[in-house]
Amino acid sequence: MNPIKGTLNTVMDETANDIILRRLDTIEKKLDKLLSNKEKEQKVVKSTEKKKKYLQHVYLTEDEVKKLRDEYGDVKARKMITELNNYKGANGKTYKSDYLAILNWVVAKVSKDIPANTEYMEKMNERNKKLYGVGE
Repeated sequence: MNPIKGTLNTVMDETANDIILRRLDTIEKKLDKLLSNKEKEQKVVKSTEKKKKYLQHVYLTEDEVKKLRDEYGDVKARKMITELNNYKGANGKTYKSDYLAILNWVVAKVSKDIPANTEYMEKMNERNKKLYGVGE
């Protein structure tokens, strides 16, 4: 076999491989973009879940309230909703997501305000149910 022809075949094979790899890379990027768009669409569908008015200025989905209660307990969740309601009412503040506002700053404030005393928490829970009827 002619050495030049063999070298030429090797170069052509490497070039063909490079072209194939570049095309595969392009296809992978397009697939990633499509999957990313699909995930965004799914998030939009989830975010359209109906929000319920919990207090005068606070709107949350049932799932968001459940997450707060599961993570922080019923007493703290009620206090967080009340704290955000008071702040929004007093300052005329609005948020795209009351749930994210709670996670962003209300959790820290309420955690400082409420002691870890369970007896105190039980009393506050009963008081909040009577006064606010939050989530009922």
